[in-house]
Amino acid sequence: DLDLAVGNYDEPNRVYLNTSVSVGDDDSGDDDDTGDDDDSAGPVTCEGDYNVDETDTAGDLAALAGCAVITGNLTIENTSVTNLGNLPSLTSVGGDLHIQDNAALTNVNGLAWLTSVGGYLRILGNNALTHIDGLWSISSVGGYLSIYDNDNALTNVDGLSSLTSVGGFLSVNGNDALTNVNGLASLTSVGENLSITDNAALTSVDGLWNISSVGGTLSISYNAALPNVDGLSSLSSVVDDLHIYDNPALTNLDGLSSLTSVGGDVQIHDNLALCQNLVYAFLAACTSCGTVQDITGNTGTCP
Repeated sequence: DLDLAVGNYDEPNRVYLNTSVSVGDDDSGDDDDTGDDDDSAGPVTCEGDYNVDETDTAGDLAALAGCAVITGNLTIENTSVTNLGNLPSLTSVGGDLHIQDNAALTNVNGLAWLTSVGGYLRILGNNALTHIDGLWSISSVGGYLSIYDNDNALTNVDGLSSLTSVGGFLSVNGNDALTNVNGLASLTSVGENLSITDNAALTSVDGLWNISSVGGTLSISYNAALPNVDGLSSLSSVVDDLHIYDNPALTNLDGLSSLTSVGGDVQIHDNLALCQNLVYAFLAACTSCGTVQDITGNTGTCP
């Protein structure tokens, strides 16, 4: 047999494969003598933080191949790969998962077995990313979830269809091709702020229909094509502020009919197609709303 030893290194922010690779079959511990090597180690817990970057992307991904659990952070950034390969062992990241600034990345299918992220999940600046279906097994994110500035190709977030809770804030901002958030339909709670902002092609927030409370501020703003907020029909309370502004296609607030409690300030302004009387009607029905700070500039034709 030919043994290839791979050395141990300890440099900041780099990952190396600390193992020995055997070519052929040493048959130790095997249950047969067929020549196949079926005595390899199973998935393991990988301690600490792991980075996958442009310096040695293939080597970095190889170092993750046997990891079932990463106790720290996993950062995949500034690579030129189109996909993440196959990481069938990885089921949990105890810290943060950052997938950011990968210009050629079209999918994250290699993460299809991942079920939980203990810290933050950030998907940022991947301008060729067409879908995130590879995240379909994730049911919980302990920190914040940010889907931000994936400008050109991401049309939906259907890959998050198993997600039921976000412990921190949820931010879906600056995704120019995103048309809906239907993939968030299983989400029932957001621990902090919920922000849907600056998504130029967004025409529906119906995927938020299961959310009954927001633990921080709710902000829906600068969504040029959004005609309504019907997807918020189950929302009954917002702990902090309510901000709905600069949505020029917004024509009604019917989706806020269940919202009776806003703990902080209310700002509903500069929605050019929204009738001002509909804002007054919402405020009259909101039995426990905070200070009305700005409700001007809603200049749409009233029915």
